[in-house]
Amino acid sequence: MERALSRDQGRRAEGARDKVAQAVPVDTTSSDLEDPDVDFLAVPGTQGHEAALLIRRAGGTTLVLNDLVGNIRHEHGFGGWLLSLMGFAGEEAHIPAPVKLMLVKDKDALRTQLLRWAEIDSLRSIVVSHGSPIEDNPRQVLRDLANSLR
Repeated sequence: MERALSRDQGRRAEGARDKVAQAVPVDTTSSDLEDPDVDFLAVPGTQGHEAALLIRRAGGTTLVLNDLVGNIRHEHGFGGWLLSLMGFAGEEAHIPAPVKLMLVKDKDALRTQLLRWAEIDSLRSIVVSHGSPIEDNPRQVLRDLANSLR
């Protein structure tokens, strides 16, 4: 299952449009990157507040996520303590508790999407905005993230 969503599904990430428009002009919330090997999609279960990129290349597939998954580890000092206390840092990749609270509106829909991504045989890495890339068994990490939503 190389395609997580059909090319016409989930191509709009309108949920953040109003807040973003307060800071900068917004020309569009949809994307056609004109590359059949790159999909932009709104992440199901987040009411359009999170988007993802799925990039397929000869060497494998990369999933790019924004706030949904954190992989901040080994932070030290007061900042590290605070990140851990607030649920943003930990020993493994996770969906931070504040993110679950604020962004995840339909756990079942998100869980289903995470499991769909986990079915991609060619998945080699997950790039996250917060923390290190996930390159060690990313398919299992997605399964674990899905199970954390039960």
